[in-house]
Amino acid sequence: MTSQIHYEVLQSAHTVVVTFDGDTFDASNIKQFRQDVHDLYQNGKRNFIFDFAKINFIDSSAIGGLLYILKAVGNEGTVALCHVNTNVRYILTIVNLIKLIPIYDNLEDALEVVDI
Repeated sequence: MTSQIHYEVLQSAHTVVVTFDGDTFDASNIKQFRQDVHDLYQNGKRNFIFDFAKINFIDSSAIGGLLYILKAVGNEGTVALCHVNTNVRYILTIVNLIKLIPIYDNLEDALEVVDI
């Protein structure tokens, strides 16, 4: 199943919450993801929260996409994840991405830290 990506731009001037309508974040949607996130970044967005509530699977393309936005925001912003299930957390642990991107149990906790 191809997962569509839905973006919710918060009232904050710089924070975007990205949710996924499908259950996979992989090569089938990474091109759209990279272009859309790049456009948001070019339009001044610097803080990104990726809500993985529906995501059950990520592949290396998704990991690369997360690293892409992490590198793009650098010290100018924040990248965070929330609602990460056990399977996805395991994958993120194996590739040590959890050391680079904070993971929060829920969106509210992520917003408290990221949406400053």
